[in-house]
Amino acid sequence: METAEQHSDPAVSAALELRTLNAVALSLTPGVGNVTYRQLIDACGDPAAVFQSAQHRPELIRKLPRCKSVLIEELRKAADLSAAREALRVAAKVGARPLLLGDSEYPELLTQLRDRPPLLWIKGSFEEADARAVAIVGSRSARDYGLRTARSIATDLALAGVTVVSGGARGVDTEAHEAALLAGGRTIAVLGCGIDVVYPDENEELFQRVALNGAVISDFPPGVEPEGRNFPSRNRIISGLCWATCVVEAGLSSGALITANYALEQGREVFAVPHMVDRANGQGCHRLIKDGAGMVESGADILEALKFSASVPAKHRRSATPIVPPTLSEAQSKIVACLDAEPRHLDQIALDCDMPSNEVLVNLYELEIKSVVRVLPGHLYLSNLEDR
Repeated sequence: METAEQHSDPAVSAALELRTLNAVALSLTPGVGNVTYRQLIDACGDPAAVFQSAQHRPELIRKLPRCKSVLIEELRKAADLSAAREALRVAAKVGARPLLLGDSEYPELLTQLRDRPPLLWIKGSFEEADARAVAIVGSRSARDYGLRTARSIATDLALAGVTVVSGGARGVDTEAHEAALLAGGRTIAVLGCGIDVVYPDENEELFQRVALNGAVISDFPPGVEPEGRNFPSRNRIISGLCWATCVVEAGLSSGALITANYALEQGREVFAVPHMVDRANGQGCHRLIKDGAGMVESGADILEALKFSASVPAKHRRSATPIVPPTLSEAQSKIVACLDAEPRHLDQIALDCDMPSNEVLVNLYELEIKSVVRVLPGHLYLSNLEDR
């Protein structure tokens, strides 16, 4: 990471900016994936040298595997750095920046991957505490059991000073991020789209809070939409950031199993939560357990298996996030105070809060979007903040 003295020197700052521009430009070049990027760097020295070689010494590039003449032409086009400047402009507009492989902030566990990304787009920051990280993943359409279990495990880990990593998706991912934040812990969301794209839409505020208490990251450049083909790459980064991956709820075709497989390939631990044997949404977890994954019922099981101490070093300890987030309106805070872990009917909430039912309904909808309350059939509502 650059020092304050470096930034105060105009010449050094200009050199660092040019280094970043060249790295971004190389990563954006069509035909340059993670492996090809590294091959080009190994052959030429650095991104700027790659562009110079494409112009003046193409034979250095042509001899590399899968590096054909068409790639050399793409490198020559990318050398004007215009695409990189535009990507940086778009990222900066949403408060994001590139993090290069080799920067001190780049996560150590991720550097161990053979196909580690040469750069990440990041909102927020990585800290020393994130060296102890565990992924919690599962179904986007998880049942109440899976959601409750994800919250419980994430809370246990966050309270022990372990960073919770997930994919920012609906369902289990959202519950894991929310629980870590409510416990006063750090969390990292890995996106399957550009850093400037909010997906799913309802998690925009969540991502803002994650960036303030951890990081939102992507290895896709700004502007990339959340297409299905992107998510295996995102899942590889989720597992690569972590000592272990815990699958909370997953069917046999769930993307969470892809994350678990990546974790095994990377030499990391895999855990799974048991479910009722006749439920299809838990069969993926049972398959993992049969294949040797550690069975867990709580975050304490993971902490014990990884030999992670539950104590948090003083320099990483933070005060817990308030139970009622400060972004709630006065009416929403009043409604939350009337709820607990037991389902309560809309009419009863309106009566307890002395508010018209239609006003309560509008606020409950907004609280649901913020993952503060959960909705059950029959106009029943309960708090997501139980046991905090």
